[in-house]
Amino acid sequence: MGMKARPKALGGSYGEASAAAVGRPLIARVLRATGGKLRAGAASSLEAHSDLAYLLFVADQTAASISIVDVVAAAATFDGDFDLWSPIEVTLALGAVIDPKRAPAVTKQLLAPYGKHRAALDRRLKGELLEQALDDVPLDIEDCWPDLAELCFMYVLGGSKTQPPAKIMKAIALHKQLLAPALAPKK
Repeated sequence: MGMKARPKALGGSYGEASAAAVGRPLIARVLRATGGKLRAGAASSLEAHSDLAYLLFVADQTAASISIVDVVAAAATFDGDFDLWSPIEVTLALGAVIDPKRAPAVTKQLLAPYGKHRAALDRRLKGELLEQALDDVPLDIEDCWPDLAELCFMYVLGGSKTQPPAKIMKAIALHKQLLAPALAPKK
């Protein structure tokens, strides 16, 4: 009675995520939503994996986050469906934010689908898809989650004149700081 069940231990790439989920109900719930396997053609599976990678990043569980990024990266191909590509691209971007050595390869992957859609990419790099401007203070916590993913995407691709990489990285750190208390381990 009163004891919280430990999340089911998953092996392979999910092992570190499983360990990080102990005492963190939100991470545990999203980990369960992944089902311990990526279904590359299913938007819900891709979104759950992306969410899990970002939750682990905010919780300072970068090794576990990278293991989930790697699961997504193994299935990362653009088939013309931007709805399926969106959670993949922001997850790959997160991997490059955590491990800058990945940035050249990730940048190439992220740019490829935008050949005929350069105007859309330029709008994103200017921050037009952010829920709140980088200068908004205080930030609305509800908008921090989607904005964190978009900021990582912007950062890896070099931002823009109005949103330079240094400004974006400060915003990433601020978003992470604001979101982290929600992921502190519960006893």
